[in-house]
Amino acid sequence: MKALWLLALALALACAAGPAAAELKAVAPGHFETVHVAEVAATPARAYEVFTRLTDWWNPQHSWSGDIRQMRFEPWEGGCWCERWGEGASVRHATVLQAIPGRMIVMDAHLGPLLALPARGIFMLAITREGERTMVRLSYRVSGAPELALDKLATPVDRVIGEQFGRFRAAVEAARP
Repeated sequence: MKALWLLALALALACAAGPAAAELKAVAPGHFETVHVAEVAATPARAYEVFTRLTDWWNPQHSWSGDIRQMRFEPWEGGCWCERWGEGASVRHATVLQAIPGRMIVMDAHLGPLLALPARGIFMLAITREGERTMVRLSYRVSGAPELALDKLATPVDRVIGEQFGRFRAAVEAARP
């Protein structure tokens, strides 16, 4: 029975990941999760490498400075996804909690409008190899007190994460050797 369930799950993921699959999950006043999944024509190492070069794919319209060259990303535990601009202005978008090259990056992230809220956001890239296929899954799980009305932010945050995921995927495809 368990094997049948796993087979059904694998088939569902394979079908959903055709071009790309997106899902806004468990939306409530105190939490939400956005998940984007796709197959990419690259090795896990290549997908991971491209992800760590945020300045190659992150849309500068979704930065504080408007200049993607002001961002830096340090892909190791305790590393900073930070941005500096102007006369001393700066922001920490995320802190790396776990990095496993070619497989996963987990970050404590307060992106965009979540920066000033007493909420916790976990931003995670997971890369798996399934036979000849490389699957990438980008998720952002946000939780906080119900009075934060996080459900009102879920759709716009999902839209931005979806846009960034599309840009990441295109950058991975363009980086193929």
